[in-house]
Amino acid sequence: MISTDWWNEFFAGPWSQIQAGGYPAERTIAECDLIEVALELEPGARILDIPCGIGRHSVELARRGFQMTGADVKPEYIALAKSSAESAAVAARFLVCDMREFASADRFDAAFCYFGSFGYFTEEDDIRFVRAVAAALKPGGRFLIEGHVAETFLPIYRERDWFWAGSPENRVRVLEERSWNIETSRIETTWTIVGEGGTRSTATSMRIYTYPELRALLASAGFTDMEALDGKTGGPFRLGSPRALIVAGKRAEDPVGGL
Repeated sequence: MISTDWWNEFFAGPWSQIQAGGYPAERTIAECDLIEVALELEPGARILDIPCGIGRHSVELARRGFQMTGADVKPEYIALAKSSAESAAVAARFLVCDMREFASADRFDAAFCYFGSFGYFTEEDDIRFVRAVAAALKPGGRFLIEGHVAETFLPIYRERDWFWAGSPENRVRVLEERSWNIETSRIETTWTIVGEGGTRSTATSMRIYTYPELRALLASAGFTDMEALDGKTGGPFRLGSPRALIVAGKRAEDPVGGL
């Protein structure tokens, strides 16, 4: 049985080697282009990146003039994010915290949860996270979730895949062996990572929501005006889109006196 806090082992174990290897700059730039358009960002907007991982999106968006705050539970990732920002000579704030418990005196114009980082927890804890984001946003602020929903994942579901990952200097071969739990709508995956240091395995369990389920979850936290976009092009979302961008706006507060 996969532990309910599987992410502690997964992100501290073999996957950290892949993260440290980095990602092509072209990929990060293209993803930030999508974020900027989907969130309709104004120049200099204050943005929350949660969880931020190694901070690649935060650093690129800070380079574009946005006021970035990134938060992640792994101190080693935050250290890498701070180092990347320093190397790029950009200003960005990075915090170590559990995404479900994020709290800030600042209020953000927008927030995003990118790279398939939604659905780690129980549904109750996923709602806790969404409510924490809502509390951190200004009225009318926009929230973007990127990743799979059932409408993107199930049409391409395969029980196993091999792929290469890591940096050119430290490439590893990765095997994903997947099992779909029809009772819980979770994809349970065993990852086997083969590299010069040997072979290591770890496991993950992700809740895959349907788009209507995710809309309902966001609405329960006070979000409105939801739309789904194609996660690769930013165009209209369709059954079989490779990934999804789900965008929602925080409900504006009622004017004083209710007028």
